Amino acid sequence: MANNDVQMASSDFNLEKLSTKELGAHLKASISIGENVAIFGRRGSGKTEIAKQQIKSSGNREIYLNLAVLERVDMGGYPNIMGARTKEKFVEFLLPSFYEYMVDGDQDVVALLDEVDKADPSLWAPLLEFTQFRSINGHKLPRLKSIIMTGNLISEGGSRPSLPLLDRAEKYLISADATSWL
Repeated sequence: MANNDVQMASSDFNLEKLSTKELGAHLKASISIGENVAIFGRRGSGKTEIAKQQIKSSGNREIYLNLAVLERVDMGGYPNIMGARTKEKFVEFLLPSFYEYMVDGDQDVVALLDEVDKADPSLWAPLLEFTQFRSINGHKLPRLKSIIMTGNLISEGGSRPSLPLLDRAEKYLISADATSWL
């Protein structure tokens, strides 16, 4: 039993292992076909920087969101209590300004969701809609092409993100390789 506990503490959740060089190639392909990607690895291994480089080289607009500092309303919007429909029985939501590029922008967007392992559980429902349906509160995001999520290892203080959220993405464990990175 004790042996099993040690194995579970070091589990990589069967993520596909990639070098930093391989990750760049996978991200390039995933962005081009509009896939969602989740990347996990040690702090400082280059997850976010590699993602930023691939988004830039793809010609898409990058929208960076640090999920460690967001709350549900930052992702899902604020109820518009002063709006035209307040006398009715329905509530509309005012969306944060970063959604403007995903709705009315002039180029496709890749959302870089950093620190997904530190996201408050209240974000999981809006993130699930965001990744699965490319919408928020039922509002379609037609310019949202791809989503990249990054996170740290549990052994470094991270938490396992929502499994249904991870089920909507390719999942990789980055193996830092200084030679490839340099």
